[in-house]
Amino acid sequence: MKYLIVNADDFGLTGDVNSAVKLAHQNGILTSATLMINEEGAQEAVLIAKENPDLGVGLHLSLVHGTAALPSKEISAIVTPNGKFISNPVVAGLRFFFLRKCKNALRKEIEAQIIKFLETGIKPTHIDGHLHIHLHPSVLNILLPLLEEYDIKAVRVPKESLFRHLAIDPENIVSKVAHAIIFGILGKRARKMLFQARVAYPDYTFGLLQSGNMNKEFVVNLIPAIKEGFTEISFHIARKKLSPEIGAPNYHYTEELETLLDARIKNLIKKENIQLANYGTLRKIKIG
Repeated sequence: MKYLIVNADDFGLTGDVNSAVKLAHQNGILTSATLMINEEGAQEAVLIAKENPDLGVGLHLSLVHGTAALPSKEISAIVTPNGKFISNPVVAGLRFFFLRKCKNALRKEIEAQIIKFLETGIKPTHIDGHLHIHLHPSVLNILLPLLEEYDIKAVRVPKESLFRHLAIDPENIVSKVAHAIIFGILGKRARKMLFQARVAYPDYTFGLLQSGNMNKEFVVNLIPAIKEGFTEISFHIARKKLSPEIGAPNYHYTEELETLLDARIKNLIKKENIQLANYGTLRKIKIG
């Protein structure tokens, strides 16, 4: 059986993101979203999630370019005085890896975000990370025992075909190759650790190498290539373009929303006998 999880990252970031998630779920193919629990639109996102119980909602763990759950004085090693994480993921990643004080702060903040999510009354279907920070070795080492403690049994792990991406869209080849190598290494490590911990993850993913530009043409060409098992396609959507201070300047938020609403893509999924699903389905089938 071919299962397809269609996920929107950054749920809760702003009202424009939230309304796009609601629209794409109710009128399009969106089955899943991951919530940034500390951002300005989080409370509204929780209400939308509760009004749409078929929408699987996970935690979008934020440890870079976002807002912390804990006061800055408690986790000063990983945030600025105004409670914001370091914006540069490379700088943040190096600090996380080499500085012990960062590791202590990371554990506090990761657990705080999980608890804050659970306090909404929603059971998280899974966890992924803003800018895939959950795959950082220091972060994953901390996260793994917390997954067991809080009974979270599914995690996104990128496993993307570079050749499939380039065959559909050969632009930005240097960036795509670099991301494929880096996250190929991190993903292999993560899958081994998660398998041993009996935590489920998709068989295949799409979205990382094409992040911010999951346009109609790309997805139309991608759907027929979906294989047996679970595939996740991730999107970044909003009703209007986000400001550079909040979103990514080069992301096509509204175009990606249009992709999720396109009737051709919905019909193509049916034609290919693909079953829409979320991470709750993944956990149930892979773990029981």
